[in-house]
Amino acid sequence: MRIMLKKLVERYLRFLTGIVIYRHQPDIIAIAGITSKTTTKKYIVDHLRQIGLDVRANPKSYNTEIGLPLAVLYVEVSGYAWKSWLKTIWQCTTIALFSKRFPKILVLEFGVSGVGDMKHLLNIVKPRIAVFTNIRPSDFNPNTTIDELNSEMLDLMKVILNNGLVIYNWDDNNLRALANQFSGQKISYGIGEGADIQATNIQQHLDGLSWAVYGQKRKTIKSGLHHIYAELAADAVARSFK
Repeated sequence: MRIMLKKLVERYLRFLTGIVIYRHQPDIIAIAGITSKTTTKKYIVDHLRQIGLDVRANPKSYNTEIGLPLAVLYVEVSGYAWKSWLKTIWQCTTIALFSKRFPKILVLEFGVSGVGDMKHLLNIVKPRIAVFTNIRPSDFNPNTTIDELNSEMLDLMKVILNNGLVIYNWDDNNLRALANQFSGQKISYGIGEGADIQATNIQQHLDGLSWAVYGQKRKTIKSGLHHIYAELAADAVARSFK
């Protein structure tokens, strides 16, 4: 019974998501990969807002078959009791049918934990831009092989239209191999030689990191190379809109 109810909720939320996307026609950016999706999402939103674009990201890390529609409709689940879900479904219905204001751009995380997950997400929304962070073994995907993860990411690449764009981490060998199979527009980012957008002169400081892109110095008070990768990915997205 619980499984049946879950399926009904999934289908109804997918139906509502289709309505709101049809009504408002937002530009959709998907962020896929095993790690750093949330960090990359935040950087992309910041960069797009800095150039004056109307953009919104999914609350928290909603990125599953139920979470992705909630992300599009921008509704947070307040609890898991049936009364909470009734309230959530009512909010989603109201937004889908009657909302007048809606962002021009949506930045959404696409979470993949097993075979077939990506196709389920692509049945909900079709992005124009796909940003890939990495493909690697993880505790989030303990029963999924690298080949299976590669196949899931390739499914996303295949739906990018001729006027779309794939942005991928050049330093990830799996993503580089997948990008070779993609004939559409693509931009690579990374710290390795050959990336379209490359971070150079990376230095660790007591108060964060510094690096250069196109000869321009950048700095963050945060530590960890994943912040540089996220910044580079966001820079690629912003440049595509400029």
